[in-house]
Amino acid sequence: TFLLNTSPLIMTDSKEKSLKFSVIPLLVIMAVTLYVAVELNLFISDQYVFYSAVTKHGLPYFTRKEGQRYENLSDDDKHKLKLAQKESATLEAVSNSVRITLGLITTLLMGYLSDRYGRRVVFGILLLGETFHIGITSLIVLLKLNLWMILLPGFLEAVFGGGLLSIFAQVAAIVVDICQAPTIESGNEKCIKTKQSSDRYCGHYLHFSME
Repeated sequence: TFLLNTSPLIMTDSKEKSLKFSVIPLLVIMAVTLYVAVELNLFISDQYVFYSAVTKHGLPYFTRKEGQRYENLSDDDKHKLKLAQKESATLEAVSNSVRITLGLITTLLMGYLSDRYGRRVVFGILLLGETFHIGITSLIVLLKLNLWMILLPGFLEAVFGGGLLSIFAQVAAIVVDICQAPTIESGNEKCIKTKQSSDRYCGHYLHFSME
C-alpha cells in the first residue's frame, strides 16, 4: 500500500539519470541560444544608436573596420562627431542603467515566483520579456524610429523577467532541483524523507517545468 500511494513521489536510478542527461543539455542549449540572441540584439542596438547619432549631425556612418576614415574629417565635422559620440554614450548609459537597476529588482521577484508557482511560469515570463526586447528593437531599427525609443525594449526586458541574469539564475535553480531529486536504490526500498521535503522535491521534478 505504501508503495502504491507513494509511487508518484519516487523514481528509479535509471529514470533520474535519463532525466539529467536529457534535461540538463537542453537547458544549456536554451541558455546559450538566448545569450547569443540577446548579445546580438544589444550589439545591433548599440550600432543603431551610433548610426542615428552621426547621421543626425549630417555625418557618414562607417563601420568599425572603416572607423579610421573619421580621422580625415574636417575640424568642424570632428566636433560634430564628438557630439554624436557623447549623445550615443549618454543614451547607452541610460539604457543600461534602466535594464540593470530594474532587472536586479525583477530578478529577486522572479526567484520568489519561481519557488511559489513553479519554474514553468517564470520561464514563460522570461521568454516573453526577451521576445519583447528583441522584437521591439528589431522594429525600431527597421523602421528607423526615434533614437530614444531604444529605451523601451530594455525597459520591457527588465520588467518582464529581468534579463540574462534572471535566466541564468532559473537555469541554475532547475539544475539544482534535478540533482536533488530523491531516488530509490531498489524496488523494495522506501524513499525516506520528511513530509516537507516530500512535498517540495519528490515527484515534482520528472518534467522540464520542475513544478
